[in-house]
Amino acid sequence: MCQETPTPVQTLFFILGCLDEYLGRCIIEDGDQVERFYASEKDAANTFHAHLVRLAHERQLDPDLEIKVEEDSGGISFHSRALTALIDSCYSFDFSTSAYRASDTEPTRVEAFISRDVFERGDRRAKLSFLAGAYVRYGEGSLFRFANAEHKAELIRDLLNEFGCSQVELVHTNPGGYVPWIFEVRFEPSPELSPWFSKPSASP
Repeated sequence: MCQETPTPVQTLFFILGCLDEYLGRCIIEDGDQVERFYASEKDAANTFHAHLVRLAHERQLDPDLEIKVEEDSGGISFHSRALTALIDSCYSFDFSTSAYRASDTEPTRVEAFISRDVFERGDRRAKLSFLAGAYVRYGEGSLFRFANAEHKAELIRDLLNEFGCSQVELVHTNPGGYVPWIFEVRFEPSPELSPWFSKPSASP
């Protein structure tokens, strides 16, 4: 289980909420890519960056954080072996069972999926922080939208129900073989959750 220092927002869980899990999180053995954002996600990337810096400070890590901007697409990626290792430790995976075994040119990688197991029993603030992080990247109005990440949409749905939101439903919006599959979680926020669902400035 991930352990987190109590703060107004539990930084590690906010970051976990932000992560893209398109077909699962790609975890690479001894990897250093924390996360990648599309050019259109610049605001979310800036907020994510600020929380990465804060996480390194909280955990007393030397992140050696590198930010790369792709010339062709404008995509933004964050690289740090220390932070990647910490975040990846929140997932269950086994490199020995990977279908993508190490070769002369490619390291071993696995696709891992976030689950309720990441939360300590009764840790409401961790769950709230996870929802807040997911909303920064995937939320708009009274819905979350995910591409090819039904497992994460299901977790968001379950957490919204746990916190007393109403009219919660998970909808596959483009059935019929379209790629990527788009899943929306629609809801009406409870009074407890409403303050957490905002687009914060980059400084946490």
